Amino acid sequence: MMAGVLTVLAVVQVGSLFSADAWNNVTFTAGEVRNPQRNLPLSLALGTGTVLSLYVLANFAYLLVLPLHGDPHGATVFARGIQYAVEDRVGTAALEQIFHSGGRI
Repeated sequence: MMAGVLTVLAVVQVGSLFSADAWNNVTFTAGEVRNPQRNLPLSLALGTGTVLSLYVLANFAYLLVLPLHGDPHGATVFARGIQYAVEDRVGTAALEQIFHSGGRI
């Protein structure tokens, strides 16, 4: 049982580890940049702030388009809401609600 839990934890962390792996690579460019003492921290802060802002805005858009709570047996994307989005794909559900069948991936 413990091996199954560890396997599941390892699988679910793959995406977050790959997405978080490259943020520090900007520091390798310090020798190539003018005024690295100012520009490297600025680029790290701006990049992190941009990603954080996009994440918050995307979640805000999901909340504007779909209800938070829904019916697990709902016939439409809107009826299922965020809580019961098909395969937990809230972004796909939001696009499908906005663009109808053209938003489905």
